Amino acid sequence: MWEAIYGPHPLTPAQTAQYRWMLGQLRLGWFEDVAAAQLYARAGQWTQERAAAEAAARSAATLWRLQWLNVATVLCGIIGLFVVGLTILGKQVQRAAMSGANSEVGDRREPAHFLLPYPVLLFAFICYLVVEESVGLVVSLALTPFHARLDTLSISTLLRLTQLLQIVAYIPILGIPLLILHRRIRFDPSSGEPITWRKLLARIGFRVNNPVADVGAGALGYLLVTPAVLLATLISSWLFARFHTPQNPAALEMLAAQRSLDRFLVLFVASVAAPFAEETMFRGILYSALRSRLGVWGGAAVSGSIFALVHPTLPGGFLPILAVGMGLAFVYEWRKSLLPGMVLHGLYNGFITLVTFAIFAK
Repeated sequence: MWEAIYGPHPLTPAQTAQYRWMLGQLRLGWFEDVAAAQLYARAGQWTQERAAAEAAARSAATLWRLQWLNVATVLCGIIGLFVVGLTILGKQVQRAAMSGANSEVGDRREPAHFLLPYPVLLFAFICYLVVEESVGLVVSLALTPFHARLDTLSISTLLRLTQLLQIVAYIPILGIPLLILHRRIRFDPSSGEPITWRKLLARIGFRVNNPVADVGAGALGYLLVTPAVLLATLISSWLFARFHTPQNPAALEMLAAQRSLDRFLVLFVASVAAPFAEETMFRGILYSALRSRLGVWGGAAVSGSIFALVHPTLPGGFLPILAVGMGLAFVYEWRKSLLPGMVLHGLYNGFITLVTFAIFAK
């Protein structure tokens, strides 16, 4: 087909129609319009050539707009980081000036939000990792007898089944560690009273003081973390240029999503279900545990490192995901709520998913 389109011999109308159909079967996304325009030009069908070229130009314009949006996000994030840096510096200077006049240490006490027992939190997070792997293994074993039948299903049906299984799997993956945490913590550390589910969930970040402010903090966090991720990506590309970094399996699901329902399910898992589960475990439980022993920066760095290590994109993906993980920890520390981190995480995953759809999905 490619030799026919780009070779020296003219094409017949029958060949042109056949090759145009074949281009559609290759799922080339907007590149299909580029090849179709060249096919029609080769066949001398100039009306169809202009229509295909205009479609390719519209797709290219959409990609350029997305690219400029990304550039604007990075610039806003750089300016925001500069402003945040000046604000932190000013607060440090003010705090240093007041430290000599104020010898009280009451305001240095650990906030009640981070008073849950360190060993219990770590144990709950380890249970989360074990349950996550166990659920995947159990589902794989349960589907083994049906492999022959599954092979007969279409890619779209298999994709929907996979996404629905992922959503359902989050119930035990989240529920079992939280149940263990509740059974190991019987009393509220700050009051000594029996701890309820509501109080326990509030302790790990399921609390909203100001929904608008929390959502805004998540959006602001996304702007601030974007330039850090870009810098980390550039450094990682230089450090690991000679090493192979595997593709994230989620990217293959994004490429396979060709219908509206498929795209909705993939986008929902990437920008809603996964951020909800991962923020609960990595920030609400793991960061809270590490922060009580290592402080804010130590807890953010270690929890962010573990967050990067569990993603199957090593070694090249470690630094960018570390930057995202530390940004999520700082937002959680700032607002004492999981909602801003879920918003930041959802925006990050959602933008990548939508860009992938725009480039490759038909």
